[in-house]
Amino acid sequence: MILKIMCNEIRYQLKNITYYGFFMVVLLMFFSQLGIPTAGDLKLPGQKENYYRTEPITDNIEKMKAMYFWLGKDYENRTISKYRFSFKYSANNNEKNYLKSAIDKIYTFDSENNMHINVSYDEYLDILKNLDINLKGGTIYGNPDRHGIYNKEISLENAEKNYKDIMEKDKFTNAYGRIFADYMGITAGLFPVFLSAFIFVREKKRNEYEKIYKSKISFTGYILGKYLGICICIMGCYFILATYTTLAYFKFSLDTNTIIDKIAIYKYTFSWIGPTVLFTTALGMLIAALFNSPIVAIGLQLILWAYNIKDLGGHYGLTQFVIRFNEFGEYDTYLQWKNAIIVNRVFYTIVSFVIVLLSAYIWNRFKRKNIKFMLI
Repeated sequence: MILKIMCNEIRYQLKNITYYGFFMVVLLMFFSQLGIPTAGDLKLPGQKENYYRTEPITDNIEKMKAMYFWLGKDYENRTISKYRFSFKYSANNNEKNYLKSAIDKIYTFDSENNMHINVSYDEYLDILKNLDINLKGGTIYGNPDRHGIYNKEISLENAEKNYKDIMEKDKFTNAYGRIFADYMGITAGLFPVFLSAFIFVREKKRNEYEKIYKSKISFTGYILGKYLGICICIMGCYFILATYTTLAYFKFSLDTNTIIDKIAIYKYTFSWIGPTVLFTTALGMLIAALFNSPIVAIGLQLILWAYNIKDLGGHYGLTQFVIRFNEFGEYDTYLQWKNAIIVNRVFYTIVSFVIVLLSAYIWNRFKRKNIKFMLI
């Protein structure tokens, strides 16, 4: 019976315009951030251009020099660069003066316009922290290492080494699969709630369980079937793109005589994106059941999502339901975090089903008994 309910939910979602709106968001993220696969992606020039155009700056003096571009740009444009959603805000006169003061403390230029650093690295960090406080927090200056500020154009030597690792250790598609899961995981961390948060609204209006399924299955099994149907539909969007990219790169590998891992993109889609979809979908149902409001579910999910996506990698604790690995390749780095990622994904898979069962219990115990008085 759960299978029948699941299939009915899939049929419903395939007629639901919100579902196709979700798919359009996924496609927009895919083509804007990853682009159309090309044969050149399997070659060094293509990878250097598309995937690792930069590398981290490790020298502290070079870091301080790189920061001048950001400070100077914000000062000249009268803006404040905030890391939340990559927004920029207009700076008032006081805030512009704070920027100018920080620049003057750190940098001077001689008569030939050569830059000189006036402070130690620790003093530099203190100046930036004070600037962040004066600009009301949340700026890129509060924690520059997090926001890709300390990057420079990659050297040919390092590009060649990265290329060798990607093609030999990752067989290209494992590296691509991780970056694919990173960008697609951003959409999976929020937008499924627009589908799952309305399950109980539909039940309130249609009362399908009472009319059709009550004598055949428990309410928990009924909700579980609907949950699985939604998750399958959502994952279908990602697997369509995984299939598209796999087939494209398989063809290109034949043309260029290279070896790829043909299941890699599916592997990361299933194991990285899948638990995020399960959790986001389940959490939307729980919040909607608790507050009897899909709008509250969407709002709270938006807040949690914004918190989870701000770190580009290296944070895989049990508070992170979205997995970020915003680096193409970096096989050795991935191995360092592999076990933590596995624990994270298993945890969120288990928690998701617990949340679904809890959602069904809450609705059945406290809300469903009132449905007959609210039918439209």
